[in-house]
Amino acid sequence: MNFFEQCFPDRVVAVLDDKGRHAKFILVARMLDGLSDIADFGRAVVALKQGLGRRM
Repeated sequence: MNFFEQCFPDRVVAVLDDKGRHAKFILVARMLDGLSDIADFGRAVVALKQGLGRRM
C-alpha cells in the first residue's frame, strides 16, 4: 500500500464500511475509464514488482 500511496496517490481511496471504520483500497478502474485504468494499474503493479526485485 505504501508504494501506491507514494507513487500513485490518486489511486488510493478511503472507504467507510457499514461499521464506521475506514479502510484503504487501491482503485483499479473507474466505471467510465475501464480498460485504460486497468492497463495503468497493470503498469503500476509491474513497477512495484521491479522495485521489489531490486531490493532482494
